[in-house]
Amino acid sequence: MKYNTKKASLEVVFYKKLIGILIKAGHKSNAIKLLNFSLLLIAKKLKFSFSYIIWQIFNKSFTRIEVRNVAIKGKTLIVPFIANPSRRLYLVTKWLIKAITETSRKSSIINVIVEEILALILNKKSKVLEYKEKNYKAALFNKSNLHYRW
Repeated sequence: MKYNTKKASLEVVFYKKLIGILIKAGHKSNAIKLLNFSLLLIAKKLKFSFSYIIWQIFNKSFTRIEVRNVAIKGKTLIVPFIANPSRRLYLVTKWLIKAITETSRKSSIINVIVEEILALILNKKSKVLEYKEKNYKAALFNKSNLHYRW
């Protein structure tokens, strides 16, 4: 079986982005342990490899469009833009971390991460998918503002 190098590099970059966002007060080792333990629990439950799980997280929450606020003549308009690859990666990580931090459950952070990623991979009710849906709806609703992009 051939291994796609683009896929591998994307997984590594996405993994490093997640660690970078999970770091609190400069404790990188704690963020790595937290993410690895969460991925280990998911891998045991689904019987998938780490790289496949990371790829599925990115694949399920991937978007090509983003909306931005643009100020024109004293007005602020919401304008859809095509997101470049690094921005897509940022949006996926931002939505995942936002979904994890905004949870109202009183369980440990590892359980929250595991539940959110499992819901995302298994296409259940996931906050990340809700954020992706909101992004698409905002882009469709404001597609009349496309001419303000440049």
